[in-house]
Amino acid sequence: MSMIDVKKYRLMTKKDADELHHQIFDNRVRWARAVAPLDAKIAELKARSEDIANPFREEDKKLVYELEMFISNNKELFQSPRKPKTAWGNYGLQGNPEKLMVDDPKRLKESLRLSARSNLYQETSETKVTTTFEESEILKLLHDGVVLPGCRIVDSEEPKINIDDRLVDEAVKGVGK
Repeated sequence: MSMIDVKKYRLMTKKDADELHHQIFDNRVRWARAVAPLDAKIAELKARSEDIANPFREEDKKLVYELEMFISNNKELFQSPRKPKTAWGNYGLQGNPEKLMVDDPKRLKESLRLSARSNLYQETSETKVTTTFEESEILKLLHDGVVLPGCRIVDSEEPKINIDDRLVDEAVKGVGK
């Protein structure tokens, strides 16, 4: 900002500032009035678009559910590759087949201590004591039939369906017909 600008603003009065504020208000009113008809048309088009889209959205939910149920009930088909590619994207499993779920950390820690396996957890403290567990080792113990109250094995695999949006856009525009 130049010295002239600084001088100009220093010479302005509170009344001048109030007038500028009023001009900003008037400009925003004119602006809102100018775009209001278009905004109303946009809102109307958006509502019509939603009305048209709803049956497709419902059909999509049903189809996705069907494919997810196929994937969930045929996990052996999705071990390698996990998400096979198709001409439209990919679908399959995402996540780990097994995960350790610690429901009660104190109880698990006590179970490990009593079974002389206290090396399978570690406690750290800065402001609060945090317990971390050796997940892979505990999973092995659970698979070997060792009962460890406070934890369990959960399936964390879930169906994942991807449709390539770029291909959808191209199909809508008629590219590649």
